Amino acid sequence: MGYKYAGALTIAEELAAEAKTYGCGTYAGYRRHQRVNTAICDDCREAARSYWREYDETSKTAPKRVYGFNPDACGTNAGYARHQRYNVEPCDPCRRATAQYIADYRSRKAAA
Repeated sequence: MGYKYAGALTIAEELAAEAKTYGCGTYAGYRRHQRVNTAICDDCREAARSYWREYDETSKTAPKRVYGFNPDACGTNAGYARHQRYNVEPCDPCRRATAQYIADYRSRKAAA
């Protein structure tokens, strides 16, 4: 009969403590296994699979983000820059705003 110091765990106890520590059975537990470079248990692997299945299904139904010209900032210097960025003919309010901005800039520069 050998000496067993306080705190020594059996293999089953170590596995149970590890599962408690890593949150096994969740996607976070799966990522934790990857982060600390330990073997990924079956519960975590299945949780990751179900997470990605759900992610794929929701991404198919989610509306796509539309990139392009948005006239919300028209009438400002930033609106004029947005016209240029998207290669759209500037509207009159944006032209006037930019002309005023340039005139103010030149007057400030001349006064300095």
